Amino acid sequence: MKTILKSFWPGIACFLFSSVAFFLPGSALPEDDWLGKIQMDKIVHVALFTIMVIVWCIPVFHRPALALRLPKLLILIPFVFFGYSIIVEFVQDFFILGRSFDLMDILADALGCLIGFLFVKQYQRFLTDVK
Repeated sequence: MKTILKSFWPGIACFLFSSVAFFLPGSALPEDDWLGKIQMDKIVHVALFTIMVIVWCIPVFHRPALALRLPKLLILIPFVFFGYSIIVEFVQDFFILGRSFDLMDILADALGCLIGFLFVKQYQRFLTDVK
């Protein structure tokens, strides 16, 4: 199977995109009431952090220089993004107009990191079975 995701560029792009979205002022965000009722914000948080963990972990498999540190990196990357999510909430609360700290966002981000980690572990098992 040919792997498409061997570069860190998708991870960098995803990180930059999400950072811009997280640091927009509250006035720039849509205020549709039905989105709040279905908790679309939390779904977006889960999806973004799942994708970020995946697009940062998968290229690690294809770097021979990182092979010895693979287990540590696969655990470190989700924890780094979880820490980033906590920092984002504090920055939103103290520095971004119209934004506030939301513990549920952090929990959604943690869930996204966990889902991404589980996907990556499954991918690792798949690679091991193929070899």
